[in-house]
Amino acid sequence: MTAALVGVLAYFALGMLGMVFSRGQKAALLALGAGVVCLALWAPGFPEGLVGGPPWGIAVAGDPWALATWALALFLHAAVLLHAWRGDSLRHSLLTLLVGTCLAAGISRDLFNLYVVLELSSLLSVILVAKEGRSAALWAALRYLLLAGLGMTLYLFGLGLVYGRTGVLSVSDLAQRGVWDAPVRVGVGLLLAGAAVKTGVFLLGLWLPQAHGQAPTEVSVLLSGLVVKLGVLTLARLAEAFPVHPVLWALGIVTGLGGALYALREPDLKVFLGFSTVSQLGYMLLG
Repeated sequence: MTAALVGVLAYFALGMLGMVFSRGQKAALLALGAGVVCLALWAPGFPEGLVGGPPWGIAVAGDPWALATWALALFLHAAVLLHAWRGDSLRHSLLTLLVGTCLAAGISRDLFNLYVVLELSSLLSVILVAKEGRSAALWAALRYLLLAGLGMTLYLFGLGLVYGRTGVLSVSDLAQRGVWDAPVRVGVGLLLAGAAVKTGVFLLGLWLPQAHGQAPTEVSVLLSGLVVKLGVLTLARLAEAFPVHPVLWALGIVTGLGGALYALREPDLKVFLGFSTVSQLGYMLLG
């Protein structure tokens, strides 16, 4: 567990230092190296533990979802560095912070902590899209901000309902208690809706391809390849705690087919890839 926490802290610290000293590329490279070393140390996995200790500690674990998230995040960050090494230093610092939020989400098994990192990833994504300064990019970033904010507001209300009824936020504790009465069902419905907006589930996520299409290539890589997967990760954690698999399967079918149909009629390559991402997310939900 210590190695995973060090990796997350290294990404956040180096991202901030790169921003302060305008050494975004070098800080990103150091963060990537630290992340790879830390992943190698904890890759066999580690059991669930509490950061901060009971009763308010944050539950983390090195499970298969964490391993997959870390491997994908580090691989894509390496690809971005290779592609855009001579790019803007500030953008590299922001991308490093964005990858750090994804690493934190990967090991988290606490629904409130997931809310925090999802919110932070949304804010960083909006800044990265808006940083281009073009009117189309600013409009796409505004839509991203409003809809992601709506999704996270729904998630937070749902979190309050679930916590008020169960008194816990750990995925494992929620699964063990097995509370499934009306207030919890309403809360879980709001949690699912919020995570679905973040994921880009069809109809709820039609804003996503436009936002990704207006971002620079290195930003689009992380938004499409990594950030939207945080919503899938959140839905998977909810499925561990509550009996919501049929809902996820239905969302997966609609998203897979809808994203594919919209992609076929889209002439812009980046937006086409954005709808293709939506379609692939549907297949992931079916899995």
